[in-house]
Amino acid sequence: MTAKLAALHHVQLPRYRLRKTAKWLLSFRSNDLWGADTPKASQDLSPVTVVCISDTHNLQPPLPPGDLLVHAGDLTEWGTFDEIQAQLSWLSSQPHEHKIVIAGNHDLLFDEAFLAKHPEHRDPEGRQRDDLDFGSVTYLRDESETLSFANGKRVLNMYGSPWTPRCGTSAFQYPQGNDVWSNRVPSSTGILIMHGPPAGFNNIRPSAGCAFLRREVARVKPRLMIFGHIHVARGEQTVVFDAAQLLYDDIVDDARGWDAVPLLAFAV
Repeated sequence: MTAKLAALHHVQLPRYRLRKTAKWLLSFRSNDLWGADTPKASQDLSPVTVVCISDTHNLQPPLPPGDLLVHAGDLTEWGTFDEIQAQLSWLSSQPHEHKIVIAGNHDLLFDEAFLAKHPEHRDPEGRQRDDLDFGSVTYLRDESETLSFANGKRVLNMYGSPWTPRCGTSAFQYPQGNDVWSNRVPSSTGILIMHGPPAGFNNIRPSAGCAFLRREVARVKPRLMIFGHIHVARGEQTVVFDAAQLLYDDIVDDARGWDAVPLLAFAV
């Protein structure tokens, strides 16, 4: 092979320069991450330690101490009754004051609509979700829960949902491109727990995340969002939904073009 044929060629995807420019501009935003649209915590509130886990898939790793333990779905690998019960018993045995769990696409037993279409996944002994022993674990499915900590000195509003964009055949999935999120999450939500991620966090590719969920998160502005599903995107990220962030999101989502760049430069 000649050196000429072996030379590497870098292929730039459409809008690459636009996205790169937008990301560069966003990096100049003020280091004061608490903008006018993101409320600060009151200084007189007791701190709460939240332990966030997801996608354990039957594993039971040692967990750090804390006040609130959140599992963001995919407790199991195959979603059987025995698998789910084992995970619930493990979580219930933890010393945290509160434990919140949502289902994931692997947790088939929790999705009755899925089981109705795929009866081969039902428990051979006829056991259902209502037969599970949740112990001290609170299970959320498209619903809210208000938790009190430290003798009532701190109250947090939670909302949990298991849904993900469809990929393969599994539980709690909605068609790719469908907006199932607009105005769905209560505005009072302080901690948002989802299994499927919004688009754009931790470099999650658009096909893996949901742009409609991203917009709903921007509307609600929870103090903390916890999600799983995409294993390689583990980590944490601080996001402020100010004008600069919303313009950047529109560019990444292909909703705006080069016309948004001067506005982004002004917004940072």
